Amino acid sequence: MKMQQWLLLLLVIMVILGEEGATARPHRILLDTDVDTDDMFTILYLLKQDRAEFDLKGITINANGWSDAGHAVNHVYDILYMMGRDDIAVGVGGEDGFLDNGTILPNVGGYLSLIEQ
Repeated sequence: MKMQQWLLLLLVIMVILGEEGATARPHRILLDTDVDTDDMFTILYLLKQDRAEFDLKGITINANGWSDAGHAVNHVYDILYMMGRDDIAVGVGGEDGFLDNGTILPNVGGYLSLIEQ
């Protein structure tokens, strides 16, 4: 009788774990990038993933010495359009940053939608 109880418990656990895996939501991703070469490959890689597992929700651009915001936005929109994913929001972050003590400078994290899609 004990063996049947253990088998029943094991079956119940397997059913619960199976249902949990079937209803799992995808990982929502916000990519912050300076649109350097490695980031372009990252964008392409994320766009090719199964959307049931990884869902790229937005891309923010942080302009620096590698790129300026205008060119970076054009490159990102071109890739999104070519990959059939121009539903993804694109924005440009602020020019400031964070101090070593954790202070957030005033022009950080602002989201600016540049082009209507």
